[in-house]
Amino acid sequence: MFDRHTVPSFILLTCSLVLLVLTTFSVPFVKSFYFFRADINGGVTFGMWGWCFDLSGQCSPKQFGYVWVPQLTQILTKLLILFPAAAGLTLISMAVLTPVMFSRYSRMHPFPLFALLALATWLCSAAAFGISLANWLIARNRFHKSGVATSLGPLIWMDLGALVLLLIVATNASCGSLCRGHMGRRHSGVYFTY
Repeated sequence: MFDRHTVPSFILLTCSLVLLVLTTFSVPFVKSFYFFRADINGGVTFGMWGWCFDLSGQCSPKQFGYVWVPQLTQILTKLLILFPAAAGLTLISMAVLTPVMFSRYSRMHPFPLFALLALATWLCSAAAFGISLANWLIARNRFHKSGVATSLGPLIWMDLGALVLLLIVATNASCGSLCRGHMGRRHSGVYFTY
């Protein structure tokens, strides 16, 4: 038996996983996906694992926690590890949801494990997005003090999209699982006597 009520959550989780994986494998792996761009020497883009110059194609070594002195410090780029963590939690949420999709009793029994995982996934993604946005806004202010023009890249918007999708899944899972799908309504077979 297949539960059609869980399919939208599975599709939204899949879409958010794709967005988070693309974020994880950004510059210098995939040069068109970057968080931030600065107009230095023809342009330099910053990603998860390093930076690349636009004109020469020269890239930094692929490393976790790179620096660009004085605008980007190692602590700011190390906090980007929350994106792979959010992708991992999304994958675990999908793995927990898969048996629920094929259960005959999914509408009768709550699945609080999936609801808690969906909430944890959203919280991790929200922390990653917030820290990333703060990171790049701090870098932008530092670059602007040096007289360098900057712009945000497409990954900021992709991460916002993943955050919104995960919020929808977490809200749906929490209301559906923890409230047993009734959203505060009485079951039609329950009668109260006074």
